[in-house]
Amino acid sequence: MLSQLTPTTLGKDAKTNLQEVLQRMHYGLPLYDIVEIRGAPHDQEFEVRVDIPDLGISLTGVGKSRRQAEQDAAQKALDSEAIRNLKG
Repeated sequence: MLSQLTPTTLGKDAKTNLQEVLQRMHYGLPLYDIVEIRGAPHDQEFEVRVDIPDLGISLTGVGKSRRQAEQDAAQKALDSEAIRNLKG
């Protein structure tokens, strides 16, 4: 993880990093959709899917908020082989 930190990525969240990688390579933006919300209103867990149609990527993330779930899905996309290959 520390090896992935660079001056250009330091302080940026996974969604921002994913969007920047895709834009740099002239691909469309990722799309986020809520798949499911589980649990009581005061203790919910969100499942969110990120789709990157240009690369055929569809992954899900989970979190205690929609934002956390989106970040988790974006990080999984960044960690995917297809995106790692783009970053070279």
